[in-house]
Amino acid sequence: MGKHLWANLTGGPNIVNAALLEVAFLSGLIARLYYTFLSDVRRYGRYLRPPSVDANIFDWREVPLVKTAFDEEYYHVLRVLADYGDWIEDRELLSLLAQEQPERFGSERMSPKVFLRDFLNKMDGRELEREVLPDGTPTNRNRLSLYGKRTVERLDASELFQTLLHPGRREKETIDRLTADLQIEEL
Repeated sequence: MGKHLWANLTGGPNIVNAALLEVAFLSGLIARLYYTFLSDVRRYGRYLRPPSVDANIFDWREVPLVKTAFDEEYYHVLRVLADYGDWIEDRELLSLLAQEQPERFGSERMSPKVFLRDFLNKMDGRELEREVLPDGTPTNRNRLSLYGKRTVERLDASELFQTLLHPGRREKETIDRLTADLQIEEL
């Protein structure tokens, strides 16, 4: 744990690729999914770097991630980052979260190392940008990416998501109205 995971979907049987997609979608552990295209593996396969910028010879494609395991803590981190609106250091972000929700983010429950492992590393490259100095040195500062901002906007605008995230806040009529189009059967 605590690593920034990427999964390469290039090659292999479809069942393996499907399994990787399911793990990425359901666990939220994989930060990026991608596949590559190489026109002539015998000729270019030995190179560590792409042999060409020509997409007919080499191409890299990112596969959009759909996070299906979305919890309230994850949403709260996004919400605080959105409210802050600028670069913020890891520890300062954790401190803000702990002030607002000490039962979830307080020092008793979450150390900076655990926060980095369970939240920031998983969000990196998708919902989160990490600052890198011009010389390539990484810092401990983070902010929402464009994707992260859009995610927060969608979640804030979704009455269904808000109802699911905060059960008990909505009245039964609201839940019935939101689920009216679903064909729910009692088992």
